[in-house]
Amino acid sequence: MFGRHNTRGYALAALLLTSICSPTTSFTPTVNNKNIQTTFRPNQLHAATIEAPVRKPETPERVQEVRERFRTASIDAANASGCAKDSDGSEWWRTPEDETYRQVTNEKPLRVIITGGGVAGLVTAAACHAKGMKVAIFEQASQYAPYGGPIQIQSNALRALERINPKIFEEIEKAGTITADRVSGLKIGYKKGVFLGLGKQYEKGDWLVRFDTLQPALQAGLAPTRVVDRPVIQQILLNHGIPEGTVRIKSRIRQYEELGEGKGLKVSFIELKYIEGLFYKYVSKHVDYIREKVTLEDGTVAYADVLVGADGIWSSVRRQMHGLETNADGLAASGAAGGALDEAEARRMAKESVLMADSAGRRYSGFTCYAALSEHKASNIEEVSYQILLGKDKYFVSTDGGGERQQW
Repeated sequence: MFGRHNTRGYALAALLLTSICSPTTSFTPTVNNKNIQTTFRPNQLHAATIEAPVRKPETPERVQEVRERFRTASIDAANASGCAKDSDGSEWWRTPEDETYRQVTNEKPLRVIITGGGVAGLVTAAACHAKGMKVAIFEQASQYAPYGGPIQIQSNALRALERINPKIFEEIEKAGTITADRVSGLKIGYKKGVFLGLGKQYEKGDWLVRFDTLQPALQAGLAPTRVVDRPVIQQILLNHGIPEGTVRIKSRIRQYEELGEGKGLKVSFIELKYIEGLFYKYVSKHVDYIREKVTLEDGTVAYADVLVGADGIWSSVRRQMHGLETNADGLAASGAAGGALDEAEARRMAKESVLMADSAGRRYSGFTCYAALSEHKASNIEEVSYQILLGKDKYFVSTDGGGERQQW
C-alpha cells in the first residue's frame, strides 16, 4: 500500500485530490470502521457506457424522502454527530513518533492533521484514510451547521468520490437529485436592445448560453451531475468516509512551525469555548517545540507528519504561510459553520470580514449575495434545472434543490 518513503513535515494549503484520483490510480482502503467499505478494484467502478437518465417528475414519496433526509442530517449536524465528544488522552496525535526519517509502512503510516472540517476537509480526510493514513480533523465550529444550500456535484467529482470510497458514492447517488437531465445556462434578465445595430435583440428570458454537462459525462463513462444538501453530504462523509471521532470541534489553528527536515511540524490551536451562542478564546500556556506537533491554546499538544489547511476563506494556515497580518484570519465563517445564525451574527460577521479582508490584502467586490432554499415547485422544473438571469449590475440564480425545492 505504501512505498518506502521518509516522512517530512510540510504545511499544505491544499491537497490535490485530482492527482491521487487519476484514472491510473486505485485506492486500497484500510478498514478500521464498520461503516467503511473493503478493498475494491478499478473495474468495480462505473462501466465505460452509462445510459442517459430520463427525467421523471418527482413523486410525493420522493419529495418526502429528500426533505426528510435533509431534516435528519440537519439534526445530526446540530448534535455534532460523529465528532469527538470527550477526550481520554489516548488519541494518536498526542504522542510523537520516536523516529526521525522513519519509513512509512502499514504499521507506521503517515500521520495527517487537517484544519477545517467542512466538505473539503472531510473529503481530504476520507482520501487519506482510504490510503491507510492516520487522520485527525480540527474544526473551529462548535457543531456542523444544520443548514447550507444544496451543492451540485459534477461528474468528475463524483468519480473522484467513487475512487476514494464506493460507499460514499453510492450514498451520494441515492441522496442526490440529477440535474444534468435538463437545460442549464444563462438567460438575459431584461430587455436588451441592439448595440450599434449589431447582433440580435434580446428579450427578457432569452437564453444566452446553454450548458451541456450530460453528454461529455456519458462519453467519459461518468455519472451525471447531482445536487445534494450540504448537511447530507457532511453526514455521508462522517458516517462512511472516516472513523467516528476523527473530527475535534471548537479548535482553530493559531500557528504552526516546521521543525526541520524529517522532524515534522508544531501547530498551535485556539480552543474555543461557546456560551449561549458566543465564544471566547482560552488563553494559551507555553509549550516547548517538540518534533511535529499541534498545540491548542489550553496547552493540548498534537503531533503529525503533515498539516493540511482546509480552514476556509479566512484560513489561518494561509495567513501564516504567506506572512499576512495577524487579523487576516478569524471566525467569520467556516465550511462547517456555514454562515450566520441570525441578523445580529450576520452584522458581526460582516464587520469582522471587512477587517480581515483589509489585513489579508483583499478588496470588497461591491456585490452582496443573498441566498435561500424554499419549498417551491418551479413552473419550468421539468425542463430547466439551473438558470442564471443576468441583469444590469446584478444577477439572479435559481436551481433545483431536489424535493420540490428551489435554491436561489
